[in-house]
Formats: sequence, C-alpha cells, structure tokens
Amino acid sequence: MGACLDIEPKRERLRRHHDRAGGALGRARGARRDRDRTAGGWGTHRSADPGAAFRGRGPGGGHDAPALPRLDLNSGGIRAPLPEGTVTVGDVYTVLPFDNTIVTVPMKGWQVRELFDFIAARFGKHGFAQISGAQFKVRRGRATDIRIGGHALDSNRTYRVATIDYLYTGGDGYTMFEKAGPAEQSGMMTHDAAVEFLRRHPDYEFKKRGRIVWEGGIPMRDMIRSPR
Repeated sequence: MGACLDIEPKRERLRRHHDRAGGALGRARGARRDRDRTAGGWGTHRSADPGAAFRGRGPGGGHDAPALPRLDLNSGGIRAPLPEGTVTVGDVYTVLPFDNTIVTVPMKGWQVRELFDFIAARFGKHGFAQISGAQFKVRRGRATDIRIGGHALDSNRTYRVATIDYLYTGGDGYTMFEKAGPAEQSGMMTHDAAVEFLRRHPDYEFKKRGRIVWEGGIPMRDMIRSPR
C-alpha cells in the first residue's frame, strides 16, 4: 500500500488528472460509506477480477490449470467511499489511490480459516479487511460458519485467494501469507482493473451482501457507519 503522511492532496491530484484523461465510466447505484460497504466488495471482488487474461488461471498459471474456489481480500487500499451516480476515472483513483497490484495465492482451507480469524480479531481496528466470494460470522473474536462460494469451508481443500501485493508481503500484519504457496502475479493494479470492470459494466448496482456478520445476525455495515 505504501506509506503516505497526507494522502488527501494526492487523491485530489489523481482525481483531477484522471477525470481530464478518462471522463465518466458510467453510473453506480447503491454505493455506501460504511465499513462493510458495498463499494468495499467492489474494491475486492471486482478489482481482483480484471478479465479473461487473469480469470481462470490456477496457482501454476495458464488457462488450462484447474479452476479452484476463489475469494477476494483487500485491506487499507480502499481509501474513500464511491459516490452514488456518475462515476469517473478520477473517482476510481480516489477510492483506490495506491499502486497495489493483484496477486492470486493458493491456500488450504485451514489457512483460510486462520486468515479469517485474524480478520475477525481486528473488527473495528486498522487492517480490517473487505472480502467477497466468502461469508462468515464473528463470534467472540473468531470466524465461524465460514462459506466460500456458498459452500462450507473444507480445511483440506485448496482455494485461490486474490489479494494485493501489499498484504501478500505482510502489510497490516497479514503474515499468514508466508505459509501459503507462491503468488501468481497478474501485473495489473487494482485501480486499473476497477476502471476496466466499470467500462464493461457501466450501470453496476451495489447490493447489500452481508459478507461478514457479527454474532447476533447484525451485518457489520450496520454497526459501523464511519468511512475508513
């Protein structure tokens, strides 16, 4: 993600520059400002799925590699809410200002559980993650009822975790990636992937998905209203 003492001037410069260069991408419906926000899901799943050149590759690379269940993870790289209505290239660079690149990592189910336990323990703290492709509940600081792609987590199965290089190298305390397999490099930055996605889907609708639910059935988006 990279250190930045004052990111606001940089974000504004990026927004103005890319608005002049790219203009409007389309319209976003249902964008929100809260912690488990729908824009956060877009900043994980959508930015981590940049297209056919990256989608479908297995841990060893190549389009013939077997498809594996996938989940997507981002943390800290999403720095602003996405506005309702017209979305410009500059807006995307404001939401995702860092030059984070997308990587895909093979992880066993037990490693995914360890990853989600770490996320659950950081509820309301710096480094709390945005996810898509998975759901879990937080109970007493631990992740429970974990589901990947709608199916219960299998501790012995291999999953593909798409994330950013900053987290893969241990940023924000995500050291569990050290136990994972080697990362496949996409060569694509999150903001560029998001721009590509919105160009293909100019009227994208953000939906409330409740990916992470606090014990008692309350989605975290309803518990924390302040933007990151």
